[in-house]
Amino acid sequence: SSGINAEYGEQTKTDGAPFVSLEISNETEQVGEVMKEFLPSILNLLLDADDRVRLGAVNAANLAIKHRIVNPLPCVPGLVGLSLCANDTSQSSILSNPNSIQETTLQVLSYIDEKHPSFLMSGLLQGIKIAYSQTEKENSGKAKGVGPNIFSMSKLYGLAKHSSGSRRNFLSLLLKPFEQRPELQDEWYLLYMVKAAGHLPYTSSEEPISLVHTIDRIVSVSASSVLEFLKIRFPKESKNVEITDVEKDNVINAGKIALAMVMLLELKRHLNRVYSLNSKRIQSGDSRVVQNGASSE
Repeated sequence: SSGINAEYGEQTKTDGAPFVSLEISNETEQVGEVMKEFLPSILNLLLDADDRVRLGAVNAANLAIKHRIVNPLPCVPGLVGLSLCANDTSQSSILSNPNSIQETTLQVLSYIDEKHPSFLMSGLLQGIKIAYSQTEKENSGKAKGVGPNIFSMSKLYGLAKHSSGSRRNFLSLLLKPFEQRPELQDEWYLLYMVKAAGHLPYTSSEEPISLVHTIDRIVSVSASSVLEFLKIRFPKESKNVEITDVEKDNVINAGKIALAMVMLLELKRHLNRVYSLNSKRIQSGDSRVVQNGASSE
């Protein structure tokens, strides 16, 4: 499968014991080189408008990955994007394959995560951004900030449910855009990430508590810097403050950061209400099982 074709012959060693001969298949090796060359084009087709093309692209990527022809890491963002954008109601998908495009894509991602545990998280955020951009393009002229279906995000989150470390990493990545220059991010994209984090299917209080800890850390750092900037630039004793164009941009950016922090605080309020969190439980790292949207007592 990696250019090596194992053939079990009838020949024997001089001592009579059977042996396995390994022969390199030139044809198979050439197929591997072709696949590597056209991999970028295949990945671009994962989000083609035609579901039949999407299905063909994910199956080609699946074949190349499972036969170790290509490095799976560059495939992860596109596969994550497809898992969030796949239209499972498409008739072409149902006729072409008993599994939906989304299910097939999630199976490939699950395989990658099993063989290379760090790869999924490495490409997760980029994949979500790809899916968000694709969804915004498809909804051009309609409501902004819709983003990929939250149910699809829930299925993707299911791949991280096997360990607490993976769950924390996944949730931390959802809030990463709020740490990476939020003033440069599309506010609708930030709003989508907040909605996604607030509606994932949590099974333990440990998960929303992990989010709350991350929110507290981000808000503490970012809000403090914004307040410090505003205090320095607009001291209380100054009544008429003139600002330059450059300073005006800084003030606007400070406002964007403040807006992002408000989103996080609203997410925290939502999590506290839905999962009955309080300071004592958050500090103790309570990990009770969640039942029907709230923690069991």
